[in-house]
Amino acid sequence: MKVFSLATLTLKRNKKQYMIYGLTLIFAIVIHLIFSEFINNPYLIEADRARGIDDPNGADLPLSMGLPFLIILFCWFMIIYASQYFLNQKNQEFGILFTCGFNLLDFIKYTLIQMGVVFIFVLPISFILGVLSLFFIHTKIYSYLGINHSIYTIMPNTFLTTISALCVLVVIVIIFLIGQLHRSNIYTLMNDENKVQTIYFVSVKKMMMYLLIYLISFYSVLIVEENLINYIPPTALGVVGMYGLYKYLLPQIFLKNKKNLKGKQLYICLSHVGLMMKSTASLISLLTLLITVLLPVLASQNIKSNEFVTGMICYLFIVVMVINSILYKMNMEKKTKMKEFNTLNKVGYTKYDLKRMLLKENMMYFICILVIPLPYLIFIAKRFILMNSTMLTFYSGLFIYYVVTLFICFLLNYCVGKVQLGGQ
Repeated sequence: MKVFSLATLTLKRNKKQYMIYGLTLIFAIVIHLIFSEFINNPYLIEADRARGIDDPNGADLPLSMGLPFLIILFCWFMIIYASQYFLNQKNQEFGILFTCGFNLLDFIKYTLIQMGVVFIFVLPISFILGVLSLFFIHTKIYSYLGINHSIYTIMPNTFLTTISALCVLVVIVIIFLIGQLHRSNIYTLMNDENKVQTIYFVSVKKMMMYLLIYLISFYSVLIVEENLINYIPPTALGVVGMYGLYKYLLPQIFLKNKKNLKGKQLYICLSHVGLMMKSTASLISLLTLLITVLLPVLASQNIKSNEFVTGMICYLFIVVMVINSILYKMNMEKKTKMKEFNTLNKVGYTKYDLKRMLLKENMMYFICILVIPLPYLIFIAKRFILMNSTMLTFYSGLFIYYVVTLFICFLLNYCVGKVQLGGQ
């Protein structure tokens, strides 16, 4: 069978996986298009600048360009991450193709054909949604800032920048694929799906070191001078401690406590939560870092400035983007978990028991995501509110948005797992 025929046939038979991948691409491309417009639109970057972020020479950083570029960088990361993770899930498929005589050039053609088909559907949808979103955003921002300009005018460079970036990102994904195949052989690819995820024991000293970093950083936040930007260094260091808690300490606590629960449902739940925390630790830490850095930056702006509006929009999109990445990763891993649940069903667990386990592990996971960064977020917000009582509604809104987005993610993850259990 020719490479093109095989690529399209495989794509048809794995439509669900490609749909999840395509939805993630649509989400990232729409956001990329929106923030490319922020950078290319002179009406959105010509006003005032950030206060309190001066370098030694006295130059200011324009947040109206800097923050959108940060979001665009994260869109690149999200596309590469989703693509690489998606290709990693196809190791067994690649192993079979190796046995059929595929060489490196065939693999590149095979992957490019499948990605090309995905982009044929994804790009028009992304651009239509992106343009409609920009019309809506222009309406709100231009009215709020008093800008007299057509809401239907979108800079041509917005589209050129997005298309150019996507071309480069596809090349990067192919390079990652070549590196992955170069390091692998038929045996390792064919047996990759059968590898069992384990939580390795980490030394107590290492775990205590991260806990100490978390506590010391929080103490630094408590005693820092009431200069808004001074909160950023200790909070950034605190995120390092949070990463260690998510990656090492919490999984080890779950692993240690489950030894006394053998034969009970909670035993299985703790195993799953530990693995979920470990695999998404970097994404959770990134979310916390971006939010805690944006809070003082936003508080330092005039609420009628471009920087404040841009920062608010960046905050809203950052929360959704990172949580979407967490949701994407967990749903791509559901295939392995559903196999495990199917086995449990065969040894006596009912569908009701399995759904209860799924609910418990999702609740524990999202409670951990919410609770650990909470002291930082609450105390920084409290300081800002004491300095300016008008910020109460503002920070309450930001916090509610963060919690509601997490809750929606929790519901989606649970509902998808519940549907897959029902289909077994």
